[in-house]
Amino acid sequence: MFGFGNASVYATGLLWLESMFPVTGMAGAIFTIASSIGPTTTALIMGQFVTMNPMALMYLALGIVLTCVVFFLAAAFFGARAKKDIERREAAGVLANVE
Repeated sequence: MFGFGNASVYATGLLWLESMFPVTGMAGAIFTIASSIGPTTTALIMGQFVTMNPMALMYLALGIVLTCVVFFLAAAFFGARAKKDIERREAAGVLANVE
C-alpha cells in the first residue's frame, strides 16, 4: 500500500519539479531512484518490527507522513525562493536568451 501511495506522490512531485526547474535525464533518474527507495526501506524496517509490535506499522506510517510534510514544506519554500530569483533575473535581462 505504501508503494501504491508513492505512485501519485512521485508523478505529482516530478510534474511540480518540472514546473520549477528544467528536468534533465540525470535529475529524473535521481528522482526515480530516490522515490523507489522509500517503499523498499519501509518493507525492510517493517519486517524487523511488526512481529514484536504490530503497532509499529502505525508508528512508521505516522513518521512517513510527517517526514513527507516536512519535505514538502521545505521544497515549497526553496522552490518559491528559486522561482522568485529566476523571475528577478529575467526582469533584469540576465536570463533572456537561456531556455
